[in-house]
Amino acid sequence: MIVTILAAGSQSRLQDITGDMPKSLYPLTPKGDSLLSFLLAGLMDWDMTALLLIAGDAIETFSKYCATRVPRKIKVIRANPDYVKGPLFTFLTALPVFAEDTTLIFPADLYIAPQGYVILKNLIKTNNVCLFTQPLQPFHHGPVFLNGKVGSQKNVISAPDAQTILPIAQITPDFATFAQECAHKGVNKVLDALIAWQDAGNTLEFISIPPFFWVDVDTPESMVMVQRFLHSKKT
Repeated sequence: MIVTILAAGSQSRLQDITGDMPKSLYPLTPKGDSLLSFLLAGLMDWDMTALLLIAGDAIETFSKYCATRVPRKIKVIRANPDYVKGPLFTFLTALPVFAEDTTLIFPADLYIAPQGYVILKNLIKTNNVCLFTQPLQPFHHGPVFLNGKVGSQKNVISAPDAQTILPIAQITPDFATFAQECAHKGVNKVLDALIAWQDAGNTLEFISIPPFFWVDVDTPESMVMVQRFLHSKKT
């Protein structure tokens, strides 16, 4: 298995806090722990054939960080210029590598509690294209899983069976090729390419996992949520 971290996104909504620093490197604790350091620590004992990080304009910052602070070998790759169009284009930067093995994709700005990595590691037993779901969380504002399909949360407020979809995906070499075709058609998000994959009659497996704390840090409020959680674990 290959693990790929997507770290080329913009940080416009957090720039007042992080300044020019990539939000995944912004220190969240007095010790300087960041979203990326927590992510890498959670993956440290996973059995993987390669660990990749795809970065955009901040590639020099990420390269220096990974060279000096990451004990495990990680390959930092410069995103192709189209990465500004969306995360699917960032993902496609490593297309030749994805042809070799199944790949697990994480966004760099995702915080997962340590127990979450243990749960994920123990439950990933498939070689299929898959997404991961949990019981719907009150703070969740992204896509949801209902009746075997991905949908919008605003349409399922009253649906008790709706589940949160985590921003993590496992993809296969066949999906990587399919995603390139999606990009040519104007699709710019990995999730939308996964939906198209399923709509085309391909297998998209949804793996239900037990609840654990995680936050997709894309707003000041979500960053504060992570900092409060970390502080609560220290007290």
